Amino acid sequence: MLQLARDLDALTVIGNHEVSLIEGRRTPTLDEVRRQLGSALDEWLAWIAARPLFVHGDGYILVHAGIAPGKRPEQCTREELTELRTVDGQPWFDFWRGPETVIFGHWAQRGRVDLALCKGLDTGCVYGGQLTGLWWPRLEWVSVPARRRYFERA
Repeated sequence: MLQLARDLDALTVIGNHEVSLIEGRRTPTLDEVRRQLGSALDEWLAWIAARPLFVHGDGYILVHAGIAPGKRPEQCTREELTELRTVDGQPWFDFWRGPETVIFGHWAQRGRVDLALCKGLDTGCVYGGQLTGLWWPRLEWVSVPARRRYFERA
């Protein structure tokens, strides 16, 4: 998938797993990714590290996880942008007031979120669910089933 994203010059943002990989954290899953990338690991790490934390588009903000209440994305920490799900027990997006629509992932258990100002894309492809996208600005959802289960939920 990395090669496809790179070949297509896809609009991408960095997420929590990429941060962990760049920082050299050791887990069986990240070690497997390192093994798969092999001798090209350093090249891929540089490409991944160059991905932005968020993207402002025409009427939208693309971010991996969320935006902290009362902040704009440029005011958020890397941790907020790549890991945020809840604030005081509520989904972060309950606090978002726009004006842009935030498009995000990172929350497979929650599944698709289809609110006026927040669109959650994570439908658990890695767990055997679906890979979901959103055609912008048509707001047309597109999903395809996973080819297989790539990872078991904890």
